[in-house]
Amino acid sequence: MLNEESLPYLNQSQFDVVFFSNDNFYADQAWVLCRRLGFKNLRVLNGGLNKWFTTIINPEMPNEDMPKEAFALYSTRKASSMYFGVEYPDQVMTEDLNVNKPAPKQVITVQKKKKKPVEGGC
Repeated sequence: MLNEESLPYLNQSQFDVVFFSNDNFYADQAWVLCRRLGFKNLRVLNGGLNKWFTTIINPEMPNEDMPKEAFALYSTRKASSMYFGVEYPDQVMTEDLNVNKPAPKQVITVQKKKKKPVEGGC
C-alpha cells in the first residue's frame, strides 16, 4: 500500500480516499497508518463491503407496520442497487421484455470446397 505508485493516490487534497475491506478491521489499520504518516481526507467504509452489500445491493424490505421513512430509505437503497445492475421482478414490465431484444442471428453454414489433386507434373 505504501509503495511509490500508491503514494500519489493517498496524498491528495482534491478527493476523499476511502479504505474498505470485508469488515472494518483492515481498513481501520490502513487509516491509522496513513493518518500517522500525515495524509489527509481519509475515510473508512463503515461496516465494510459486507454491510454495504446487505444494505445497498440486497436491502431488506420493511414491514407494513414500519414508518414511512423506512419505506423511503428502502426505495432509495433499491434505486441505488439498480444503479449497480440489480434487477427486481416488480420493476421489469412484461411489455418491455420483447421491445429491445435483437433478433437472433441466423447461422448459415458454408461448405468448404474440396481441394483437387494437383494435375500434371514437371
